Amino acid sequence: MLTLAFYFMLVQPKYYLELQAELDSVFADRSGHLDPTALSGLNLLNAIINETLRLSSPFFLPRIVPSGGFVLDGRHIPGGTTVAIATHSLHTSPVHFSPMPQDFLPERWIPGVLGKECHTDKNAFM
Repeated sequence: MLTLAFYFMLVQPKYYLELQAELDSVFADRSGHLDPTALSGLNLLNAIINETLRLSSPFFLPRIVPSGGFVLDGRHIPGGTTVAIATHSLHTSPVHFSPMPQDFLPERWIPGVLGKECHTDKNAFM
């Protein structure tokens, strides 16, 4: 995940520079202690982490259909069947993340930065 975060930041260097400025403003002593409380309050750092996870999650969310089965989109799924959704499909859906759901856009995680047209469904973030 860290490799992908750096990849995304280096493809769009403004994020690397903005993150460096954010870290420098909080941790003036580069060899000093990293306070976890201070780290959790860094908006851009946390936005970059969330956006990297959103775009690079390889996981599936498997579930076992309960006995008796289940109807999904008009089709009967027998009990005991494993069904799954790829988180990448969920994380890049314009229904849950817009604008530009396929793009690295950390600002979507910082309330108000992209304006009212921005939709970030944190409930869809796995």
